[in-house]
Amino acid sequence: RVPVNRPQVIQVLVNLIKNSCESIADQDPEDKSIIITAVGSEADEHYPELIGIQISDNGCGIEQSQLEKIFSYGFTSKKGGGKGYGLHYCSNYIQSIGGRIDAESQGTGFGALFTVWLPITQQKAS
Repeated sequence: RVPVNRPQVIQVLVNLIKNSCESIADQDPEDKSIIITAVGSEADEHYPELIGIQISDNGCGIEQSQLEKIFSYGFTSKKGGGKGYGLHYCSNYIQSIGGRIDAESQGTGFGALFTVWLPITQQKAS
């Protein structure tokens, strides 16, 4: 079981998938792709046991210098201007429930991978 507000988590995932769709829209490759995967994680001293939902794409990618800023309020790299609220909201909500969002990219032109880590609660023995 994952202790979350299901509509809010769905909103987070929809936002990340929408960003991936926008990222691949202007790309030339005929094999545009978005891949959604579930992964597990071991507990450590900072986080409980987590389950991850990964969203990867082969879109425009993220510059290394922007990876640290993308969750900041008002930051956007979208051409034509975004508001910079989406990733900030997503990160804040996921952190508020004890999870985190990781972002990875090898740079411009290499796509991106976002992992939403959600805490798992243990079911009580009956």
